[in-house]
Formats: sequence, structure tokens, C-alpha cells
Amino acid sequence: MSTLEHNNADTTSGGDTLVSVENLKKYFETAPGFLDRLFGDETSPVRAVDGVSFDVIRGETLGLVGESGCGKSTTGETVLRLQEPTDGSVTFNGEPVFELGGAALTEFRQRAQIVFQDPFSSLDPRQTIGATVRQPLDVHGRGTLDERNERVRNLLERVGLSADQFDRYPHEFSGGQRQRIGIARALALDPDFVVLDEPTSALDVSVQAQVLNLLDELQTEFGLTYLLISHDLSVIRQVCDRVAVMYLGEIVEMGPIEEIFTAPRHPYTEALLDSVPRPTTEEAQRDITVISGDVPSPRQPPSGCRFRTRCPHIIPPDEMDIDQQSYRAIQTIRQRIDDRAFTIPEDASVETTVEQLYDRTVDSPLPAVHRERLETAFESIAEGKWDAAADAMSAYTSICERSNPELDGDTHSAACHLD
Repeated sequence: MSTLEHNNADTTSGGDTLVSVENLKKYFETAPGFLDRLFGDETSPVRAVDGVSFDVIRGETLGLVGESGCGKSTTGETVLRLQEPTDGSVTFNGEPVFELGGAALTEFRQRAQIVFQDPFSSLDPRQTIGATVRQPLDVHGRGTLDERNERVRNLLERVGLSADQFDRYPHEFSGGQRQRIGIARALALDPDFVVLDEPTSALDVSVQAQVLNLLDELQTEFGLTYLLISHDLSVIRQVCDRVAVMYLGEIVEMGPIEEIFTAPRHPYTEALLDSVPRPTTEEAQRDITVISGDVPSPRQPPSGCRFRTRCPHIIPPDEMDIDQQSYRAIQTIRQRIDDRAFTIPEDASVETTVEQLYDRTVDSPLPAVHRERLETAFESIAEGKWDAAADAMSAYTSICERSNPELDGDTHSAACHLD
């Protein structure tokens, strides 16, 4: 066996699971701003990843999907220990990644690699692509220089480039070609596990298909296991075996790819799927689940279910008879009270203020009991009593607000109280 080839003979010792992630957390501390220092407020960390758990089965492609900023890339980087975790554990082939050091950590670095999102910034413009792809071999001392150069030329050929391009620089290549260079670099040490961080997002659609087909071929040829991070559901469906849906630092649904796409169980997953353009006109009039509002801050995520501030199916209290549209509107009012986001007219009477706030926030008639509660809350706002206003609306507290649902561990599970 060549000194450049990695011996994979012992990779079955960990059973079917190659990578296991348990309660992974990654928080980013930030320096206090001017107002924080002025008022003596403590800053809250950014909870980029907040209790994520999943397994990656040997030989599969697990997709990690969600909106930009939900923590997908941070999850991938922390799993590879490119970011140091705040809490939790990751095991690779049965070995605890966060406890590795010395030769064991060096071994892990060889067996777990990453393809970065941006093929333009992930390559050193001062190095030839030959030197770039060879660098992992140089760092880990694989073979002689001639053997390393031969390995690089073979890899360039395998990813669809030419060995004659060995001495060219990154600026001489297109975006798709640069991503192929990044793939070749990731394969240089013959890894078992590769994190693909949005590998096609910066590429044209036609080039995306070529790169995805290449990744599929390489997975079969080299026995690779992938964690594919993407916000593009069409890419996820084409490539992945299973998918984990991520929202605001947490996984809210996980399951086989076809089950997720044909029978989603979480409102957020439904909304993501509805946002995908359809190629046929027959579905032009279909009902679409719309996500309202903005993504909450990861510094101060909502209590309970993190999606509740945008969910179209939030659960009213058991004893309350109210339609979903009215309840959603009342929950929005409660959030604005908590944020003290109402503007009180100057020099207006309490009665006028209540009337104006009601007209601005309520679009459809409400039963008397709900109207009276809102008017009581608006009276407190008019008098500057925000805590009293919040107390007046406490009857609308939902289980979605009190309790954070968890994945149940089934093959297809969703973290939702509706499930």
C-alpha cells in the first residue's frame, strides 16, 4: 500500500454510526456596546448552536437545511473542531473528538475534512493549485515530494481538471473549477467523513449539477460519508439520504428524505417546502404556508418553542375557544407589549389611546371576552404600566410558550407540540 493511501481497514469498529453528535452547543461571547456600558447591562452570548443532536451513518449523506443564520455552518465547523464547542460531545468512529490531542487529533484531522462554501475565498491566490491540493499531504508528511505531486495530479484528473493545470493559479479558473480544486484538496488525505458547507451556493445552476454529480461519484468510489449543509432544498432532495431541519440553533425535524418532502411534520418544514418554486402551472393556486415576522435574535431566543413567534399553527390554551387567525394576532400584540414596541400618542386621553391601539392592531371582530382583555391591556399601556398590560394578556399563554418540544427519537421525528 502506498504511503499516500489511508488505511480504512479499521473504520468498521464503530458500527454503523460514524459520527455521533450529542447536545452540541456553540455560543459566541461579544463585547458590550456603548449602551450596555452606559446602563450597566450584561450582554447575552449569541447562541449559534444550542443543543443539537444527530448521528451520521457510515456511507450516507445527511443534509442539514435551514434559513441563513440558523447555525448550520457553525454546526459543521464545530463537529470538525474548527470551532471549539461551548458544551456537548462529538464522537467519530467511537472516539470523543473534543478530548483528542497529539497524534490522535492529527489522525482525526486526516480522516475528517471540509469543502468550504466560497470557492473564491477558500483558495490562497498566491499558491498554485498544485501546491494548494498538496498542502495537506505536506503537513501530514505523506510520502516523498514526487509521490505527493503524483497524488495531486491524479486527484486533479479525478475531479474533472487536467494534470497540466498543476502550476496555474486560482484566478485562472472559474467558480466551478475552483470548487473542484477545493474538493480535490479535501480528498487528498483519503478521508472517511467530509462536511460539505454549501458547496454549490456560489455556482451557476448548470455547474451546480456537475459538482453534485461529481460528489455522488466520489462518495461511491471512495466510500465517503457526507454532512451536506445547504439552504437549497432542491440540492438536499437530489443528494441526501436523510435530512435535519434547523431553526435558530436547534433541529426541529429529522427523517428520511422522501418522508420529509412528502409528509413534513413541523410547520417550519412545511413553510420551507412551500417556498420552493414549482415547475408546473397546476400548482399555481396551491395553498402556501407563509412564515410571518422576522427571525428572533439568537442572543435572546423566545421561550418554549423557538418558532412560536412566527408559527401559523400556534396552540391556544385548552380552555380557550378562539380561531387561529385571531390568536396569532393576539400573540403578536403580546410580543409587542413585551418589547414595549407601541407608540403612545402624546396628550391623548386614555380612551383615545385605547381606541387607536385597538384599531391599529385588530383587523377582524373579536368575541367580547377577548376584546375586553385587549382594552384592559391598552389602558395599562396608556398609563405607562407595561407590566400590568402583560399581566392582562397572560391568559393567552400557550404550551408553545411554556415548553420547548424535543425530537422523540423516531426515524422521522419533529420537535412540535402539534405532532
